[in-house]
Amino acid sequence: MGNEGYKKIIDEQSSIYDKERVKNYFLKTSRIYKKLIPKGKKVLEVGSGTGHYVIDLIKHNRPSVGIDYSKKMVEISKKNAAKKGIKCQFLYADAEKVLPLKKEFDFALLIGNWEYFDHPVTVLKNIDKTLNKNGKIIISTLNIFSWPLITFLEKTGIKKLSPA
Repeated sequence: MGNEGYKKIIDEQSSIYDKERVKNYFLKTSRIYKKLIPKGKKVLEVGSGTGHYVIDLIKHNRPSVGIDYSKKMVEISKKNAAKKGIKCQFLYADAEKVLPLKKEFDFALLIGNWEYFDHPVTVLKNIDKTLNKNGKIIISTLNIFSWPLITFLEKTGIKKLSPA
């Protein structure tokens, strides 16, 4: 998410993000991801925000790492994990640039942020470098207009895409 204008908005929202968050939405979607991702599978959440999905996945036996391009969000994620007594790894990283991760993940999650990437193909290529041979990418977006782009990207040969 190299878009600096959007990054500024995310930094500004970081202090109120959890207060404004719709808890029912988190609980419902979290259940869906736990159904899609088997226990023991390693997950990378791209744009992990305040870390609640990563924390919940770890709590339910799905080792996870979160990355976000907002340093403020990463700081809040670490505090949220500490409050819940969950050991998590949250990294400051921009998915539109090289990711500082090994090829070790079974799944990558992009939740509610797909439409904000300026270079979505680059994001997918960077994520692909972190996924093992049979890894999958799950994209969850409220923007129905993203579907044609996702379909196009599937046709480009990126086989690891698995829209939710």
